[in-house]
Amino acid sequence: MTLPGEVVTQRDSAPPRTQPTSTGTWFITGLAEKGPTTPTKIRSLREFEQTFGGRVAYSTIYDCVDQYFRRGGQTLWFVRLLGPSPVKASLALQDGSSGTVVTLTAKHYGDAYNGASGGLSAAVNASGGNFTVTIYWNSVAVETSPTLADKAALLAWLADSDYVDYTSGASSTDPVTVAETDFASGADDRASITDTHRIAALDTIPKDKGPGSCSIPGATTTDAWIGILKHGRANDRRAILDWADGASASTIATNAATVRALGADADGPAVSRYGAPFGPWANVPGTAAGTTRAVPYSAIQAALEARRDAATGNPNIPAAGKEWGNPGADITARQTFTTTELETLNDAGVNVAREIDGEVLTYGYRTLADKDVHPLHWQYGNVRVDMAIAAKAAVIGRATTFGQIDGRGVKIAQYGSDIASMLLTDFYSVDALYGATPDDAFRVDVGSAVNTVESIAEGRIRAVISAKRAPMAERAEIEVVLTAITQEV
Repeated sequence: MTLPGEVVTQRDSAPPRTQPTSTGTWFITGLAEKGPTTPTKIRSLREFEQTFGGRVAYSTIYDCVDQYFRRGGQTLWFVRLLGPSPVKASLALQDGSSGTVVTLTAKHYGDAYNGASGGLSAAVNASGGNFTVTIYWNSVAVETSPTLADKAALLAWLADSDYVDYTSGASSTDPVTVAETDFASGADDRASITDTHRIAALDTIPKDKGPGSCSIPGATTTDAWIGILKHGRANDRRAILDWADGASASTIATNAATVRALGADADGPAVSRYGAPFGPWANVPGTAAGTTRAVPYSAIQAALEARRDAATGNPNIPAAGKEWGNPGADITARQTFTTTELETLNDAGVNVAREIDGEVLTYGYRTLADKDVHPLHWQYGNVRVDMAIAAKAAVIGRATTFGQIDGRGVKIAQYGSDIASMLLTDFYSVDALYGATPDDAFRVDVGSAVNTVESIAEGRIRAVISAKRAPMAERAEIEVVLTAITQEV
């Protein structure tokens, strides 16, 4: 049918999803009140609260998520962090001889599931050879069984519970009546958490969730920095790092130097190319009027990156300075530095938010890479462009995989054309690539030197991208020339 108008079709299954390429996503881990320990996509503070609970005294994650969405962030992936020996809250239902019929266990780890903390509890009402079981959350009934005749019926009902799992006990008889009783012994073992556990949790977020910024908010040791940077390198993300609240400029610079000194390793190039510290911590409005709370700056910077990407589509533009580095008038920096200290930190690849003309602005946009050693990788915007190009090229490569390679070169030429079109539309057109013409700015080589007869015979189709990323103007210099009134200007 070729007539003008709309055409609506229906499918029995959804089409396959394309791997995300948005560079504004934030990937994080940290302590939360409750919830799963698998990577979870979050699109609002409310969604975070529903899955992972509210604000707790032992973690800044809730505040970080709040500030990320409040200041322009749109999507994050979160992994709830646990210690090495967490415990799920549980409750045994017993028969008349105190034998265990079944042990009910919370779906997830943590003390939030203990009934005494407002978590889970359960009751049994037995009568006339039958019984019912009720599960409570915060003393509100959330699941009540139908009338059950025996243990087998109980286990069948529990198999569909949204709140508890179960382990069958030795007793084969029915549970006796018991008033509402708390689950107990749940713990997240947070006191035992080390950087190793933090990094392992972040690493559970796979590469196929897309590019973006990665952080462990509030993790401030060099071991944590290195782990986050390695996660970024392995997963095509860029690390936003925090230093300790109130740390001296010399301590911060020393930590940066430790990371900068690391060279390439078996897994890839020097990690200093894959991110940078941003800070200091910020004071933001508290949950009660007239109060403030301290938040690691990674949450603020991740929001600025996301806001800039959504507005411009250009990950090369620095999320720094007046236009894109302004998180809002309600933020104050918890530290200030002298001019000499600021120069030291900037030279070390440390980016400082500071008050400029009465506003707190991110006022630096360097990676940890040494400018003299890695001249192509010291500008943070440039390495974010690298991330975006790699992500979008990977999507094209994925679409090309398993296609036939014809002897006329059509397939290979189309592969190169698709990549070139992506570079032109998504990067050169927004000035992320530098050149008077596209040919000046980038090149995609799929010729015979790249796709040899041997590589084609092995089933490999290749493209080599060469690109000039647009540099940022880090310093504006003005020269004032004074002349006598008798001279021409």
